[in-house]
Amino acid sequence: EGVMLVVVASVGLVGNILSFIVLNTQGLQKTFHKLLLLLNIFDMVYLLTAVSLFALPTLWPSVFSGTYQTLTLPYVLPIAHVGLVGSIYSSLALSIERYAAVVHPFAKYR
Repeated sequence: EGVMLVVVASVGLVGNILSFIVLNTQGLQKTFHKLLLLLNIFDMVYLLTAVSLFALPTLWPSVFSGTYQTLTLPYVLPIAHVGLVGSIYSSLALSIERYAAVVHPFAKYR
């Protein structure tokens, strides 16, 4: 749980940061790009909170267990849930937006 979570989260964070940089440097302000940026942010929030909640106490129990978990759990766990649910709803919004763009491409010109 500890080592693999750190490895997967690190790869995910690097990918999200690179994607965030690429999407921000482009001058496109379409809904699709804004939704991708939102998905990047929610994914990064979840990855960071998951590592701090689950990986660190497993890897270093002497430092990150006991008082650390007691103090941070009530604050970090809700943030992790916001990141997870936000990621789910962002993916849903991206799917709906892509459906509308493919099935009804000229709907905005009516």
